[in-house]
Amino acid sequence: MGKRAGTALAPQRGSLNEHPFRVRIESMEYSELFAAIDAKPFRPFSLEIVSGRRIEVTHPDNIMILPNRQRVHHIEVYQTDPWDMAIIWPEGLAALLFPGPEAASG
Repeated sequence: MGKRAGTALAPQRGSLNEHPFRVRIESMEYSELFAAIDAKPFRPFSLEIVSGRRIEVTHPDNIMILPNRQRVHHIEVYQTDPWDMAIIWPEGLAALLFPGPEAASG
């Protein structure tokens, strides 16, 4: 099975990706991603695709797993400022990134 690169939003300067804590996503192992989406309180994170591009998830309502968590066909991430959407295929997902302590403190 070949890999298909997902699409991504352009990285932003000064974003929460400056000093990330990286969690590798193994093929079809989504438990870390689901835990990040469901976290209370929610902590913003980024998804890194195989091309190295990163997509920020700033709110749990901004990410959709389609058609559902039992059968992931693709992931949609929405941003409102500026309004944009990214579609990621499972083969294109490389890592789940959380901001490091340096990014949180400024």
